[in-house]
Amino acid sequence: MFLKPTVTLDFAERTGHEFQYIYDANVGRHTYETLLDMAEQTELGIAELNPRDRIDVQTFIFVVGGYRDKDMPE
Repeated sequence: MFLKPTVTLDFAERTGHEFQYIYDANVGRHTYETLLDMAEQTELGIAELNPRDRIDVQTFIFVVGGYRDKDMPE
């Protein structure tokens, strides 16, 4: 799992995952384990979309985390 802090933190906030509270810019074991937990939970949550691998899960996280209200169609 790649960690893009801004997008990943936004995703964690939107989904209520604990990653939003434990993130530390000096990524250590606990931070990365929590990131992997969020990826696993996300994979289970989007199972009906048939993600092939963690790249699909990561892409989902990046799309949702990068979404802004201004992106809404009018």
